[in-house]
Amino acid sequence: MVQRALLRASIFALGLILAPYQVAGAQEPLVDTYAAMLAEFSDRGITNEQRHDRLLEHYALASATLGKAGSASDEALRSAFSMSEAMLIAELGYSLPDAQRYVDDMSAVFKELARRGEATTEQRDAMMGAHLSVWQVEAAMRLATGKTRLKGNEIVALKRSGNFDPSIPAVVDVSGKDRVARVESFEPKKGPLVIVSAGCHIALKSAETISADPALSAALRRANVLWLSPASVTLSVATIAEWNARFPDARMHVAFDNSRWAGVDFARLPSFHFYLDGRLVTKINGWSSDGEATMKRIEQALKTIGVEVMPANGPTTIGGD
Repeated sequence: MVQRALLRASIFALGLILAPYQVAGAQEPLVDTYAAMLAEFSDRGITNEQRHDRLLEHYALASATLGKAGSASDEALRSAFSMSEAMLIAELGYSLPDAQRYVDDMSAVFKELARRGEATTEQRDAMMGAHLSVWQVEAAMRLATGKTRLKGNEIVALKRSGNFDPSIPAVVDVSGKDRVARVESFEPKKGPLVIVSAGCHIALKSAETISADPALSAALRRANVLWLSPASVTLSVATIAEWNARFPDARMHVAFDNSRWAGVDFARLPSFHFYLDGRLVTKINGWSSDGEATMKRIEQALKTIGVEVMPANGPTTIGGD
């Protein structure tokens, strides 16, 4: 399912917008269509590909409204806005390439609602989060100057390193005290690599458990571990800064573009990906209730990429000196 924690939080927030129209018995067709979209997210009997196809079918109605936003009713615009956000969440969660399209759709509707004086604080917050999910920092900060509940989540600038190449995976560091998001391309070197897709409370639990195990923590460092949060509409600069202060050996970065991280599972968090010389060897999804079972699986997976878990001062890799 698409980024479980992210979706549950986002769908709950979206439901708060939708609920008044359902209770009032509104006849606007998009209200029912949006409700059908939310139902698709909770249908466990279909594949992600099927779910995305169904969402696109529902979204065709919103696209028609977007084409005549100036003459659409307030109610239709509110539903179209929520539907665009739902599609953005799905696009990010499935690591698909059209996130920008849905941010643009949200923005068009939001501007029309704002022109009419009908844009809510919740919609402003959602729009700010949408802009940040595709790193439109200036657009997000223009919204932050108005009434918003996201004060303290501002990024004042986006700085690209000299090696930045948008066609390959890139990471963003958002934890600097100067509130500048720094982007650099990620080019794995030869040897072992572990990428942990994280960003939910269960991932936090995994980091706590791993950090309490010096031997496993050391092994993951030797495996060049990268803790990576997906780009999302719920990016929290403060949360990532707090994470990095708490886990200096497991610093969290954010994906610049989820779709460029081929093979990295952002739909199930946390997921542990084990690579050797650029090739994915094995993957572990999720975290066991007590952590022990997953810790053992991580130890075994590390062996498959040539890294042993052992006391300090032991060999760093299988067959090492």
